[in-house]
Amino acid sequence: MNLEQFIARLRLVYELPPKQTMRKISDKLRRRGASRVYSPSLLEENPKYTQPQRMTNFLMRYEAIIKRQLPDWELRLEGRRVLEIGGGPMYGFGLVCLFRGAERYTCLEPEFNPALKMHPMAERFFWLSHKDLTALYGARMSYQAFRRAIDERIEVRPMFVEAYQEEGVADVVLSNSTLEHIQDLDGAFERLRACMAPGGQFLHLVDFGNHRDKMNPLGGLYTKPAEDYIAKEGSMINLKKPSDILEALTRHGFEASLVPYYHIDTLTETPHSWWTERYSEESLRLKVGFFVGGLARDAVCAS
Repeated sequence: MNLEQFIARLRLVYELPPKQTMRKISDKLRRRGASRVYSPSLLEENPKYTQPQRMTNFLMRYEAIIKRQLPDWELRLEGRRVLEIGGGPMYGFGLVCLFRGAERYTCLEPEFNPALKMHPMAERFFWLSHKDLTALYGARMSYQAFRRAIDERIEVRPMFVEAYQEEGVADVVLSNSTLEHIQDLDGAFERLRACMAPGGQFLHLVDFGNHRDKMNPLGGLYTKPAEDYIAKEGSMINLKKPSDILEALTRHGFEASLVPYYHIDTLTETPHSWWTERYSEESLRLKVGFFVGGLARDAVCAS
């Protein structure tokens, strides 16, 4: 850890509430091998998870950004089966997908805790979400029907995508800042290829930042070869770049397009030659991007 990274972490400890500081420490330990499920106290400690507009805002914004660059693209949810990778503690995009007509929503979340659904804050979250979704999309269903849909048409599997064995069951696959945390992307894409139904589509948002310093999100990433970075900092992120993900998607039978979300204007550090020999400067500056597409015609999954 260099001096700038040390100062950044001290600043976080100073600025964050004690509960959030302890949660970050817990996350660090988990990523180094400890296993756990989401604690019920999470909903009290981190209000973002019960913010009723949060995931709807994400999805609407993502759709608008993608359509601006790919005008013919459309996320089709009506009557479709949705699979989300890493939906978090409160069903990720599940509520908005159900309200927009999805037949079923399945979430693969290794840390899922079913007790969270019984938390007093959860019912208020569901109720406010229904109010907001109704205002946005119209009175598509009553609150009673919405709650039944949550109980009957949402399924959470506490597993990683590499372990998911269903085939041909997903018409739409979504992920939100998840792919960058998967070390075995080939294993993940192999399973996603198997589980996707003909005519299926996907939308993956990938955050290429360091997930450590919001003020310098690419800081430290490129000062050493990728293997050296992971050896020192751990495997929280896989350090894959856009071309790596596109190549892996193609190899596993998908047609995919990259839609850049935003770039960092200037790299704050001179990249090691390991990076500049493999990637363009523009690629290294990409902070967030979307990968959209579907199954390739006559695709044969890589072995």
